[in-house]
Amino acid sequence: MSFWKRSNIVSNSLKYYDYLVNNINCKYVWKCDKSHILNNYKNNMSNNHLEIGPGTGYFLKKFSCNNTKLTLMDINDNILNYSHGNLINNFKSINSINHNIFQKEFYGNYKSVGINYVLHCIPGRIEDNVQILIDNLQPKDCTIFGSSVITDTELVSILAKGELYFLNKFQIFNNKNDKSINLIRYLKNKNYNFNYEIIGNVMIFSINFKRIR
Repeated sequence: MSFWKRSNIVSNSLKYYDYLVNNINCKYVWKCDKSHILNNYKNNMSNNHLEIGPGTGYFLKKFSCNNTKLTLMDINDNILNYSHGNLINNFKSINSINHNIFQKEFYGNYKSVGINYVLHCIPGRIEDNVQILIDNLQPKDCTIFGSSVITDTELVSILAKGELYFLNKFQIFNNKNDKSINLIRYLKNKNYNFNYEIIGNVMIFSINFKRIR
């Protein structure tokens, strides 16, 4: 779902999003079952969590907790309202914020930040956008984690190539040059403490900014 095209999305279309994207597209086109994304939430989500681009709140709902303070961030009020309504009974508190983290800083004392299937929608190189995200969040004692569709040639099937061409042509995706090797090299050069795995042509990652006690 494009972070930039979301202004055209209405609640009715979100009803089909989980089935089409999380159940069909991810498994059969990107070759990354949703269970791998869920594991990333399981390993990294905290009780004070910021979710950038929440979609329907599908993954968040799987790890709902009455002790968790949740903040939802998006540039589309329709998405914020839908995900907030979908999660209202699952968390201690939910705060919704209309904000573009890639254009303006947003400081908060979150212990975890999730950004799932958003980076491949943002214009520019994935490694540059990750650094913008870090700069604008200024994370302290926090883990940033998420996933993004990458375009490493050896990992892309014929079906995925066709869909990537279509999605980039209509600027739903902006990831023609998003290579996992470039992001990995960049994170290593910056000496960030990070973990990653590549499943199909999805890169799942976490970057740890937690203090050593």
